[in-house]
Amino acid sequence: MAERKWWQRPHPSRPDDPGQAMPARGPVAPAMPAAPPPPAPPSQPPTPTGPVPEPDMPQRDSVKPLWLPGWEAYSTWGYDTGTGSYYAQLYRDEDDRDAKPRHWISGTGQSIQHPQVLYMRIALATRAPLTAVYEALLKSPTAVAAGHRYPMDPIAPGGRTLAEIRHQLGAARTGSSGYEQGSRMALQWLLGEVPTAPCSGATVPDGGRPSPLAVAAEAWAATGAIYMTAAKELAAGAETALLWALGTSTTAP
Repeated sequence: MAERKWWQRPHPSRPDDPGQAMPARGPVAPAMPAAPPPPAPPSQPPTPTGPVPEPDMPQRDSVKPLWLPGWEAYSTWGYDTGTGSYYAQLYRDEDDRDAKPRHWISGTGQSIQHPQVLYMRIALATRAPLTAVYEALLKSPTAVAAGHRYPMDPIAPGGRTLAEIRHQLGAARTGSSGYEQGSRMALQWLLGEVPTAPCSGATVPDGGRPSPLAVAAEAWAATGAIYMTAAKELAAGAETALLWALGTSTTAP
């Protein structure tokens, strides 16, 4: 077979058979855009493997940053051995750092010996959510794993299951004492039967059950309420129920 001349060789856009008709020329249709990739499935929050950490608040001279959104630029907290008290100096982020603090929580008038009291006073002064203040007192703003911000069963890693809490609520005494009322209110809140937390009055967003972080924050609020309010019995009952549910105490309400 004779060798084809260059003009007889096949071309990618032409038929190899010289007898085949050439396609009609005309405008080239625009290429269709590629279909977008399917959306990625929603990411699942990591399952926490350890208990909700507690703020490290030793009674020794210290000055620590307060990682509270809107207050974290200049605010500090710590412990002063001279006064034997916890303290906090609170500045909004837009405040002048050389001016006096917007809120100076000091124990010069009445010693703040319990970290939960400082925690509650910071929440009252800043009007920030208890969960935000709880995290702000941790060593870093990312110390709480994301999974602790979602409701769980059990209530928290190492804590009580919903079935155990429901059984405890059914077995709880129906007396009228403040302690019994506080423990029942806490158990009902843990189960999502009531929207309002027993001591702080905080509500669970969109209804439902509280997260491990919210339960830990409310337990600290209950302890603070024992020292700060007249409703000590109710706060003590709520504290017992919440610590039991978190698994940090074996004393059932």
